[in-house]
Amino acid sequence: MSQASTARSAAYLAALTQEIEKKLQRALASQSQRRNLLEQLFADIALEVDDRARDIILGGEEDVISPAEERSENKLCFYDVLADHYVRVPENGKSILDLIVQLWSQSFASHIFALLFHKWGQYDGGNPNHNLALFG
Repeated sequence: MSQASTARSAAYLAALTQEIEKKLQRALASQSQRRNLLEQLFADIALEVDDRARDIILGGEEDVISPAEERSENKLCFYDVLADHYVRVPENGKSILDLIVQLWSQSFASHIFALLFHKWGQYDGGNPNHNLALFG
C-alpha cells in the first residue's frame, strides 16, 4: 500500500473511531435514549463495508486487513476492520474502551465490545498480555 493510501486509510479509521466515540458519549449522556443509541451503534459496526469504503480502507490491497478465509465470501464488516485497527494501534481504542466500561451494564455494550475488540490476544505471538496495558 502506498503512503498516500496508508494515510487515507488511517484518516478513515480515525474518523470511524471518532464517530463511535461520539455515539457512546451520547449514549452515556442520555439515559432515555441509551438503549436505542447502543443498538444503533451495534447495527452500524456490524454492517458490511461498501465498495467505496473498502477501497479507502484497503487501498486496493485485499490482504491488508484480515485474511480472506476469516471472512465468508470476502465480506468485510466494519467491526473486522476496526478490530484489526485496534490490535495494530491499541491506543486508538482506549477512549472507546473507557466509554464501554462506563456503559457495561447496558444492553448492547458488551456486544459492541466483543465486536470491536475480539481480536485482542490473537496477535503478538499469542501473548495474552499484549493489549492488557489499556486496562491499567
